[in-house]
Amino acid sequence: LFQRQIMRRIIIVAIVACFLLSAIVALSIIESGRGDLRDSADITLESAFELVRDEMGAIVGDVENITTSPTLLEYARMIDDAQFNIISGDEEFVTIQSEVLRILDNLIRRHSSYYSSARYLAHDSREWGEVSNKEGRIIVSTNVQYTLFINDPAFLAATTTAEAGEAFISPANVSSNSSDYNFY
Repeated sequence: LFQRQIMRRIIIVAIVACFLLSAIVALSIIESGRGDLRDSADITLESAFELVRDEMGAIVGDVENITTSPTLLEYARMIDDAQFNIISGDEEFVTIQSEVLRILDNLIRRHSSYYSSARYLAHDSREWGEVSNKEGRIIVSTNVQYTLFINDPAFLAATTTAEAGEAFISPANVSSNSSDYNFY
């Protein structure tokens, strides 16, 4: 009888010990899996960040190369000097404007998956030329017109804080279905 009572207690202790050992091993495996999952997530996020950084870097590089080109700087000078007084028949202006639009056209054609349009906007939000990619069709506009950008906080920030030739990236428009960004 005494042996049976001792054996029952030993069996109960052994079962509890096995259960506790199993729980410890299971928790250890779960925690190890969490650590691996965390490491995997960190690697994935880092890879995604590098991809976005590289893609955005290429776009910012394109914008900075264009905005610091001698042709665009001359165009900006002419627009600042003349305001609306530029006559469409002014040969020098038409030549420079054509060259600027050619530069923008080349950009759109080379990177049609990145850019839907490129335009020259003056500080007062007047658009002095635009090249658009409308479903694979390139459309060039030389109309001088006021745009809605005068009310765009990102445009205002770009024209007041960015240096000449510096790329300014607007935040995404999260209030619409659009994932477009503007680069000023």
